[in-house]
Amino acid sequence: IDSNNLLYYRAQYYLGHLYYTKANYHLAQLAFNSSMIDPELSSPSKWYLGLTLLQIGKTKEAKEIISSISQSKNDEFSMRAYEILQKLK
Repeated sequence: IDSNNLLYYRAQYYLGHLYYTKANYHLAQLAFNSSMIDPELSSPSKWYLGLTLLQIGKTKEAKEIISSISQSKNDEFSMRAYEILQKLK
């Protein structure tokens, strides 16, 4: 799939989920980074990227991403992000 096609980014998003469930976090990180280009997937990609970074011990980066999500009032992940930040304190 051509990377200029939005289907490419959707495929990356679903690959990220596959890699995440298989504990292949480094590949999940790459896939979620790629899928954020799709405006419809930006928010969920960011959420799962944050979770992925936590899994590989990149806590500082994960906190930054999760914090930005928690501050987005219209984001479907904002409450969960806030809860995770409370646990990380």
